[in-house]
Amino acid sequence: MSINVNRANWKLLWTRSKSLVIFPIVISYIFLNLVGPQSAGTNEKSRFGLMQAMSDQTTFKINDYIWSVDWARTPDGNYYSNKAPGIAFITFPVFYLVDQTVKLFTGKKIIERATAGWIRILIATIYQLIPFAIIVLVLAWYFRNHESMPNSALVFFALATLFGNTASLFMINFMGHGFSAILFTLLVISLFYRNYFFTGLIFGQLFLGEYASIFILPVVIFTILYQNKKNFNWLIPFITGGIVPGLLWCWYHYSCYGSIFKTAGNYQNPDFVDMANVKGNFLGIFAPYPKPQALFELLFGMKKGLLVTQPWILFLLIIAPIKLMMNRQKLSAIKIEMVVFILLSFLSLLLMNASFGAWHAGSTSGPRYLSMVLPMFGVVYLILNPTFLKSEKFILWSLLIIALVFKWLTYVTTVMAPPLDIWPYLIDSAVTGYSKTILRSLIVIFASAGTFYWAKRLAIQKRRLKN
Repeated sequence: MSINVNRANWKLLWTRSKSLVIFPIVISYIFLNLVGPQSAGTNEKSRFGLMQAMSDQTTFKINDYIWSVDWARTPDGNYYSNKAPGIAFITFPVFYLVDQTVKLFTGKKIIERATAGWIRILIATIYQLIPFAIIVLVLAWYFRNHESMPNSALVFFALATLFGNTASLFMINFMGHGFSAILFTLLVISLFYRNYFFTGLIFGQLFLGEYASIFILPVVIFTILYQNKKNFNWLIPFITGGIVPGLLWCWYHYSCYGSIFKTAGNYQNPDFVDMANVKGNFLGIFAPYPKPQALFELLFGMKKGLLVTQPWILFLLIIAPIKLMMNRQKLSAIKIEMVVFILLSFLSLLLMNASFGAWHAGSTSGPRYLSMVLPMFGVVYLILNPTFLKSEKFILWSLLIIALVFKWLTYVTTVMAPPLDIWPYLIDSAVTGYSKTILRSLIVIFASAGTFYWAKRLAIQKRRLKN
């Protein structure tokens, strides 16, 4: 399985993408995010504080931009963002251009202008919303034209990937998880395209922007070794690809913490150091092993669990290994490798998340520390679709509808729910803020009706062309 984007006729690809039945769903995804954006609160303020310090003072110190509790303080009394710097680095050129333009025309210093909604929306649209839409279209185009995937499967894929998982909540804010999900998707594509330079580059950027991604590095290395057996020709391009993000890592962490082996976790805000009294803890924020209670909560719990936020993924987690074993002869080796890679990556992040003191990730409407992997379960669905029974497809569609209703609830309320039983909280918030609920619900109904009508017309046109 490969997607040869280097040789693609982009004009032809765009023309064919517009004819896909899922194209209206993609447009609806962009529309709904732009019409109903939501802030990620203190998390994104910490990232904006770093970029504002870089723009105003050419420094990583956020001493004058402590806009949230998300900070790290070194022994010399300086403050830094407690977030990995990757997304700040890659979005900084746009931020700097906007920031300097505002200064040029206003001549004023507006201390918290960086957290203004329009800047957040602009950056999220350029770096997350549009790129993710393009990736979904390209993947759908590939599976439609090279795997003869039926429209029903493509519709499921589009709805599940764009709306039915936790990462979809963060595509229009600056929390970083949306961008990490894009990088993980590109990592999977590059890995199974056997482009190890790009694999190294993407993983390096992913690690620079999401510290937790270090836990999937063993899965990446294991997969490459399996692909190449005793051949180590992959090593040089993989390392070469990771040089630039690696140098950025060294520069940032040495500048901030005096060592490339120290991160913000070594100097975390004491309010977040909740594992200090646990024997064998790491940095005071990780237990030495995954906590069974946290594992249960992440999978089945009422606060953030997959069961109540995106149950179709939980079902795939259960059924995918069974389908792989039962259909080893029907599925190509590379498809099996891809599904196994995604499942193992999820397992690695799950074990990490369950070891974290604040496993619930604070205020967030879903398990956000797992979110980078979750959109790729849409690809797992497409790969395994030919092996599903009608009853299994029915179950998956039923569970996806639950995830879409959950997405609607977060859309009319908040993507930053506290660690409480999430459905009662969101329903209560929807009732309390009924005016906003009604307005946003009307927007969703309008977008859904338009999407259905447009998609139906595309399907009819395709049927006529075939006849």
